[in-house]
Formats: sequence, C-alpha cells, structure tokens
Amino acid sequence: ESLRSLTTEQQFFVSECIKCNGMYYYYYDLIFLQVCVGISAAMLSRLSMSVRPCVSVCRWVHTKEKGKPLMLNPRTNKGMAFTLKERQILGIHGLLPPKIETQDTQAMRFQKNLKKMSDPLQKYIYLMGIQERNERLFYRVLMEDIEALMPIVYTPTVGLKYREKYCTFNDDIQGTASVALAGLLSAQRVVGKSITEHKVLFLGAGEAALGIANLIVMAMMESGMSQAEARKKIWMFDKYGLLVKGRAYETDSNQEGFVHPDPGDVKSFLDAVNVIKPTAIIGVSGAGRLFTHDVIRAMGSLNEHPIIFALSNPTAKAECTAEDAYSLTQGRCLFASGSPFAPVSLEDGRILTPGQGNNAYIFPGVALAVILSGVRHISDTVFLEAAKTLADQLTDEELSQGRLYPPLSNIREVSLQMAIKVRLCVDTNATCFLSEPLTKTLYVLCTGDAVRVFKGNGGTTRYNIIHRSLKTGFIFLLTPYPTKYLVNTRMFRTNTEMFRLSQPCVVLGGIPVHTEYRRLFLL
Repeated sequence: ESLRSLTTEQQFFVSECIKCNGMYYYYYDLIFLQVCVGISAAMLSRLSMSVRPCVSVCRWVHTKEKGKPLMLNPRTNKGMAFTLKERQILGIHGLLPPKIETQDTQAMRFQKNLKKMSDPLQKYIYLMGIQERNERLFYRVLMEDIEALMPIVYTPTVGLKYREKYCTFNDDIQGTASVALAGLLSAQRVVGKSITEHKVLFLGAGEAALGIANLIVMAMMESGMSQAEARKKIWMFDKYGLLVKGRAYETDSNQEGFVHPDPGDVKSFLDAVNVIKPTAIIGVSGAGRLFTHDVIRAMGSLNEHPIIFALSNPTAKAECTAEDAYSLTQGRCLFASGSPFAPVSLEDGRILTPGQGNNAYIFPGVALAVILSGVRHISDTVFLEAAKTLADQLTDEELSQGRLYPPLSNIREVSLQMAIKVRLCVDTNATCFLSEPLTKTLYVLCTGDAVRVFKGNGGTTRYNIIHRSLKTGFIFLLTPYPTKYLVNTRMFRTNTEMFRLSQPCVVLGGIPVHTEYRRLFLL
C-alpha cells in the first residue's frame, strides 16, 4: 500500500533495495531514496516498516556470519566501530561495550599505544594481536606509518624449491637477489658505469650470495656480455677465504661458476679488496661488522663512489653501519642495508638517507603479476624485470638524498608498476596461460566488487570497482559513459541521461570497460 503512492521510478528503486540489498543495507538505501528520488520523511518511515518483513527473509544471503562467529573472524570484526544499527542487525548487540568508536578513533588509540613501546618485540606482539582480531584496523595502522612499522612486522617468507613442479619462488634467495640488483642499477645513475663495468666482491658465499650473483650475471648478459665473462666479474669470500681454484676447502657445486684462479696472497677480506679492487662489496654473511673501517676506507680510495651493501639481518649482524659507511668515505659511498638505519648527518651539513634493501619491495608486485598471468613457472627473468622496475621508480631527488630505493611509503605504487611490467615480461616470454588484457594498468587495478548503476529508463548494469581506499573508504568506479570527474557521489549525468549508483563512488567517466576487467584483483 505504501508503494502505490509512489511514482513508477520511485517504486522501481524501492523494489531494487528490497530485492538486491537485503536487511543489512536497506536502511541506507531508503535514505538514498529520500535524498535522490524525492520520497518524503513520512513515506520513508512507512516504507521502513513495510520493508522489514521482506528483507529479513533474504538476510542470510548478505551476512553469512552473525553474532559471536562474526566477531571472532578478523576479516569481519570491526570491534567497537560497529554502529548501533549494525549491532542490532548482525546479532552482536550486547556482546560489545555500549560505546561506539570510528575506525579513525581506533587507529589513533593504537598508534598512541605503539609510540609508548620501545621494544620491537613488544610492538610486534601488539600489532599481531590487532591483526588476529581486526584485519581492517591492522592494515589501516600499518599503511599510515609503513616506513616505521614494516621492519617490525616483516618476516621474509621462505619458499619451497620445487620450482619445476609448482608455481613458487624462494623469497630469501630470489627476492633478495632482485632487490640487491635494483640497488646496483640505481647506483649506475650516480657512478656513470654500466652494470658490465662493475666488479663485485661478496662477503659470504651461501645461497643468498649465489642468488644475487646469478641475477647480476643475467643483467650483464642482457647487456651483451657472455656468461663466462660476466662470472669473471664476481668474486666471493667466505669463512675459509676467497673462492679460488685449488684451495684446501671444498666448494659447493653451485659455487663452481664463481671459482677463479688465485689472484695472489689473500688472507683477509681487506686483502681481497686491495687485490681485486672491486667497485662494489656486498655483505650477506650474517657475521656482524666485517666491513671494518679499513675495508671501507680502502673502498673509498679505490672508487669515487664506492658501492657498499651490508645486507645481513638483523641490524646487529649488518656488516657495517650507515654512519661508518658515509663518514669514512666523506659521504661518497652508495649504501644499502638489509635492516633499517636512521638518516646520517655529515660534517658538511648534508643529510643522507640510507637505502633499505627490503624484499617487501619485490614479492607483492611479483605475486600479483603471477596471479594475473596464470603463469605456471616463475623464471629468474621475472626477478630481473622486477629489479629494473624497482630501480626505475627511484626519482632523481630521492637519489640525491642517498636513497637507492623509493620510500617504503610508496610501496603500493611500486608494487602496481612492478606487476604491470612483470606481466608484460611474462607475456613476451610466452609463459602466460591467460589471454592478454587490453589495458594492463586497469586490469591490475580491478577488483571483484561491483557497483550497480541504475539507468533513467529503468535498466540496471554492473561496473567493477577499480580501487577502494583503505584510509577514506572511497570507491573508485570506471564507467564508459562520458561524464565529469565526480567525488563521492550517488548519481552522475551525461548529455542525455541520468544514472544513479547503489553506493557513493568517485566516478571516472569516459573509460571503456572491457569484459576482461571483470577478472578481479585488489592491490
């Protein structure tokens, strides 16, 4: 009876609210009808009463979990951020304190508590507790201060080595190799030398060193050098000394490609630096401060811009500190570390920010590209492309600050660009098992959620969300209809028609929506 007094258009929108949105959303959509369709407040009240019995029937479709199970699931739990209406509808009224907080308030409180803690382990336990209870809040807190919190929460994932049988990769080996090579490629812009002109000396000859060395060889071969010539550019020094032919201690079969004729009397790492005269030294030994002051000074005397990578973790096991590397070379060195170091102030007033060779720059973009492409085998070419993409993301201004990698706060954009470039690489090498999308940038950005668009003539259609902002909650929507850029709107116009949306969106008009964009992944 309430519906009879409405216009045909109003009846259509009300029926869509009842049919599609269910009890969980009906209240908000009726408010939308009042504002956008012109239903009076009195009519809204009558509709609310008439709609309740209908929507309760389909309630289970939209809320698979209710009550205590919903609160125990970190993906659906919002803690005290549930509104009163949500608590009543979802059957959790009385299970929470009577106070209602916004996510902004929750995030502020957790950040304040984190700042009171000085012990990294205590911070880690606290953050993991948030993740186990409320995932949305965890990622909100993490993204708001990612540079400070990434070293706390990040632990490299060790992948299985069944590379030919499963779609897998070893982050400790391949991820570390890719981020180290990216640092060398960034350093090229300062040094002015091609990768083929470098001579690299490793401290450590284990899996991490071999992974980096093999990827450097690939980069040199891509620049026109043969494998044999490239391997001659790389030397390794382990706990038994330099890897040379005829030494007393046996070498692993994986090390054989980097075993060279004995260059002379080398008893220490300092001797190796003075004899081999490397342009770069890379520490992956995990044995602490073995890049001594004498080693750093020797690198400074041999090179105008010595490359010093102290990649061992944690900070206590790094081969040297950023302060030693910069101060002993008068700020000329290009430094990167596996663990974070604070910016260093030099005597001439410059402040240099050390680069952190964090694997987190690599695996999110690579993993996203692998999912998008459907590739069955992840080759080392993927990590070579990832390294080049990461180096390309570094701006000249950031390079002048001493950085060899983009700020961690930009990691989402870095991962997106990396996914696009790696997907292109996979397509080029014919290892992709899914059809190639027309526009890879939009393809990578797409997500599985969809917004219902109501046409003025009564028809409906669906459009994929391309991005949902974690901080603001805004939804960005692609539509092929020519329209102005609109922020947080529930309607938009073209020259001939008006369209209404099932939820507020930031509308990006005039963009063709290819059917393949409905294969969806949220970065």
